[in-house]
Amino acid sequence: MTANKPVKVRHGRKIVEATPAQISKGAAVARALEQKPGYTAAVCAGDDLTDESMFELDSPGLITIKVGGGPTKARFTVSDPATFRQLLADCFANSGG
Repeated sequence: MTANKPVKVRHGRKIVEATPAQISKGAAVARALEQKPGYTAAVCAGDDLTDESMFELDSPGLITIKVGGGPTKARFTVSDPATFRQLLADCFANSGG
């Protein structure tokens, strides 16, 4: 499947991610944001090393959240998935939507 094509292998805590060399979660998010000019906010959250490329993006309105411990480039951190779910619930409850 990947013969003769450059592949980047990223090792996470419980996964190994193999993707074409030029593709990453950060590249996918950057492209999605480029296709939606005028967005006011976007949230990227993750709990793994493979999510760090999203956290490194510097886009207006981008909110990056690391779920769990460890070093990160994310702007915010929460301790665990339950805390993240509660954060989302609180945001939606207060949004009036």
